[in-house]
Amino acid sequence: MGLEDERKMLTGSGDPKEEEEEEEELVVAHKLFNSLK
Repeated sequence: MGLEDERKMLTGSGDPKEEEEEEEELVVAHKLFNSLK
């Protein structure tokens, strides 16, 4: 599953502002993931 699909699932609504906020959260989550490796 790609990052785009993941983001679509997380946002649910098509609100661009909401999608931007979700994207930032995903980036933070990715950084946390990478630091755990």
